[in-house]
Amino acid sequence: MDPQSVFGALYAARPHAFWLDSQSADEAAEHSFMGAAEAGEVYAYRVADDDAAGSAGQAWLARLDEELERTRVDGAQTLPFAFCGGFVGYFGYEMQALFGGERRAGTAAPDALWMRVRRFVAFDHAGGAAWAVAVADAGEDPADAEAWLDATARAAEATRGAAVAESAAATTTQLDVAMDLGRDDYLAAIGECRAAIVDGESYQVCLTNHFRFAAAFDPYALYRRMRRGNAAPFGAFLRSGAYSVLSTSPERFLRVDREGRIQTKPIKGTIRRAADPQRDAEYARKLADSPKDRAENLMIVDLMRNDLNRVAQPGSVEVPKLRVVESYRTVHQLVSTVEAQLRPDRSLIDLVRATFPGGSISGAPKLRTLQIIDRLERSPRGVYCGSIGYLGYHRVADLNIGIRTLSYDGREAAFGAGGAITYLSDAQAEFDEVLLKAEAVLRPVWDFLADGAAYRARLRGDRLSLSAAPLSDATPD
Repeated sequence: MDPQSVFGALYAARPHAFWLDSQSADEAAEHSFMGAAEAGEVYAYRVADDDAAGSAGQAWLARLDEELERTRVDGAQTLPFAFCGGFVGYFGYEMQALFGGERRAGTAAPDALWMRVRRFVAFDHAGGAAWAVAVADAGEDPADAEAWLDATARAAEATRGAAVAESAAATTTQLDVAMDLGRDDYLAAIGECRAAIVDGESYQVCLTNHFRFAAAFDPYALYRRMRRGNAAPFGAFLRSGAYSVLSTSPERFLRVDREGRIQTKPIKGTIRRAADPQRDAEYARKLADSPKDRAENLMIVDLMRNDLNRVAQPGSVEVPKLRVVESYRTVHQLVSTVEAQLRPDRSLIDLVRATFPGGSISGAPKLRTLQIIDRLERSPRGVYCGSIGYLGYHRVADLNIGIRTLSYDGREAAFGAGGAITYLSDAQAEFDEVLLKAEAVLRPVWDFLADGAAYRARLRGDRLSLSAAPLSDATPD
């Protein structure tokens, strides 16, 4: 059955709902999970002014940690996937304050939000099967869980073959997107990054720009359009009250399997795709051979090896794949794979504490580079560049890097785009890469809000304007 139809029928209207959405049937991300939580099972946290190191924040993390560590689920090994309940949600970028970084002001949304999940629907894309899963406490009458299983299976089955109702989009002929840093300001920030590199403060700074626009729309309807235009292995839709997160991320931050094997897949290096197959292949080869992109990828691989060594079995950290070109709908990207074995005396929260935020969206060395980022960027990143996914019972996890990720509070949508700055960076090329990555989010947004109309894009200062254009005049500026 179709996961989109099931989520739409069972969970889309619930006030606290999630869909960890993999559009992949290979071993990289072959399972999707969806469900809903009651208000009392939503754990939200904001970094307080006096809590950078703090007791309140550490107590909040300990609450998650204790639940994950003490819970054991009988029968979990019979499932074809590792997740058997736990928490689904996100850590925003500003949660670095609780993981060894410095405190910075966050967005109006929670800096972290996790839903306690004990009933959910799972899709095994490789096996072609859907599962309803319920966890009941020992000694609890299982009748309630069994009734939920039966009702959920019937409701999901009823969606088979049903047409998906498309919500009417708010039609528009123009979309004005505000940017924190226009071209001149972004180029100046790149200059400061290069100066910090010359001074020996950093090797690589992952500088991002922040975009926002006002619009009224159904966030789940937009997510359906986004996932159609940007099929991704680590997508997600989360709703909690008026706040929604829409992610079509291609990047895995951390996975921990049942045997405690950790995997991270940092992406560093991006180039656009071409419609012509020959030119497209040339672009891929250019990316693979680029000294600058190869160097920045290697720096982050080394950083992630260092981070994982803090919680890994000695001698277990390895790099089975280094700088492999992976192709997505709009871009080619350079991806590496780093693996390690989690020590038995370390928890999932210990792992996050050792590695968050991900090296591919921070830079190296991490802590000093985070300080440089805080000085140069004008807005908090929020869930963008944070991490979305699950922290499961039995020390299993799968978390993405929150790129190609948009947040929406019912009035304003926000997202980010950026790139790694090294000494070899060409400033104009880096700014162009930011616009390329922003386009991956804005294209499906425009397609949704303007009902598929062709568009022209114009950049003026710190404003990016998309407007309807005749097909003959639809090439973006």
